[in-house]
Amino acid sequence: MLSAEDIAWMKGNRTEITENRTITITGVKSVQGGKHPITGEPIVTTEYVAYEVVWNEVKSLRSGETMIAQGIQLEQEDVSVTFDIEADLDGLDHLIHHGTKWRIVSKDRAGIGSDNRIETIVRKVT
Repeated sequence: MLSAEDIAWMKGNRTEITENRTITITGVKSVQGGKHPITGEPIVTTEYVAYEVVWNEVKSLRSGETMIAQGIQLEQEDVSVTFDIEADLDGLDHLIHHGTKWRIVSKDRAGIGSDNRIETIVRKVT
C-alpha cells in the first residue's frame, strides 16, 4: 500500500519525470470582464495563456481500426495532451500548437494515490 510519503515523493518527482518531454502551447480563453454600461451585456475579452504540456500523438490507429480513450472514440489526428495538475483549464476555448487550433474533447485528472496531472484528448478544429 502506498503511504502518504510515497505519494508526496511521486508528486514531487513529476517535474523530473517530464523533463525534456514538454513543449509550450498556447491556450485561448474567453474571459468576462464586466458588463456594458448601456446594454448590460457581458463584455468578453480573449486571453492567451502559455501551458507546458506533454504532447503525444496517437499513431496506433490504422484504416478501419477504432480505439477508445477516456470514453472517447479516437479519430486519426487526435492527440493525448498532459497538463500539470495546477493548470487552469476553466474557460478554455481552444489550444494552438504550430498554428493549428485544437479543442479538448476529454479531460480527466490522473495520478497514483493522488492527482498529479490532467490527461486530455484534443481534436483538430477544422
